[in-house]
Amino acid sequence: MKQSVNSVNIEGIVSEINLREIDKTQETGKKYVAGEVVVQVADVEGRINMIPVSFISADTKKDGTPNKNYARLMQLKDYNSIASAGLDNATKVQIRNANLTENLFLPQNGTDVISTMKINSNFFTKINETNYTPGATFSVSAFILSMDDEIKNIDGMEQPTGRLVIQAAVVGYADKVEIFKFIAEKQSYIDFVKANWKVGDTVNIGGNVRFIEENVEVEQEVGFGEAEVRKFTKRVKELIITRGSAGPISE
Repeated sequence: MKQSVNSVNIEGIVSEINLREIDKTQETGKKYVAGEVVVQVADVEGRINMIPVSFISADTKKDGTPNKNYARLMQLKDYNSIASAGLDNATKVQIRNANLTENLFLPQNGTDVISTMKINSNFFTKINETNYTPGATFSVSAFILSMDDEIKNIDGMEQPTGRLVIQAAVVGYADKVEIFKFIAEKQSYIDFVKANWKVGDTVNIGGNVRFIEENVEVEQEVGFGEAEVRKFTKRVKELIITRGSAGPISE
């Protein structure tokens, strides 16, 4: 199978840096650097996104020559984060040609595997205020598996949200197939997609990456009297469609 387009571009402020140095010289003859950079990005609606970007690299390539990615990632030690230096002194970073990966896991006390997404990249570049254009966008080519109006439990009832959810497959390295959900919110985009895309089409999809927190209140019935209100914070990870191909692409 032909590998899909799968690209994520991010510009934001470094919020946290979690870097681990792993010495596997006894087992593999290599050292590794791995971890995660959390990038703060304000979206067009002013909401703060906290986007984790994972990285990993060995110190040498397969042929034994030095790996430039390893050296570049070690330079993350010199970046300032909001956590370590405060917002005003934190490093602004550009991340190009990152990619989406499917993250499957079994939650505690659960029996159903949950699918979510991660973003991976080994390419981080410091930028200055002059060149800084904050944002987090994605571009993929994907095979549509389903298109459905979104239904959620609202006030104890299953109700449509007005959004369209597209489940689509993206082909990665070595023919690995990963499944992602893409969401159209704007009514004109929803109308266009319904009129021009269908299940079984391969299409180009682009939009904004959304990693935000929402405050949720749930009423829990008690034996008698007023219902108990539980408050908690929910993490939202979504791929919001803002553009796409006019119809199926040739491939």
